[in-house]
Amino acid sequence: MKDQFQTWLDHKSNPAGVLGAGLVYPDKSCISKMFTDVCDEANFDLILTALAGTLQLAQQQKWPGTRFRLSFEQYSIHCAFRRDRCCLALLTEPQLSLIANTSVDRLFDEFQSL
Repeated sequence: MKDQFQTWLDHKSNPAGVLGAGLVYPDKSCISKMFTDVCDEANFDLILTALAGTLQLAQQQKWPGTRFRLSFEQYSIHCAFRRDRCCLALLTEPQLSLIANTSVDRLFDEFQSL
């Protein structure tokens, strides 16, 4: 499964409005890919690893929905879960244009169908 996700992520090239993408697995390991120089992949991995426990706790508490967003002053992290508890996290600017919002939705749809 991890190989399939890695291949899918490797084939993404600069989706509109997305600065970086990462996958968090149920074992809290993660992989990421940055599309800009805002942050390097190793640091984004650290952020995702720190969030992994919170993401899994939200799932365990059966919070409604499969998507949520964490907003900071300069960036947002959009997250979507699959039934197998894998999570796709997308780093974006806080205010997304319509094109960028469509790009985020498309990536989440692709992720759900893998």
